[in-house]
Amino acid sequence: MIASLGLLMIVTANGLGVVFVLAQALVVAVLAWVEYRALRAGQAALA
Repeated sequence: MIASLGLLMIVTANGLGVVFVLAQALVVAVLAWVEYRALRAGQAALA
């Protein structure tokens, strides 16, 4: 996610490109959060 925001600072993108990169970063952040929650639930089940 941070790399996507850094990319927007370095590369000149049109409006559609900016929207796409931000949407992609949001999807990656949501997937990371879901994986983290699943990992914690799995560890709690083992304890």
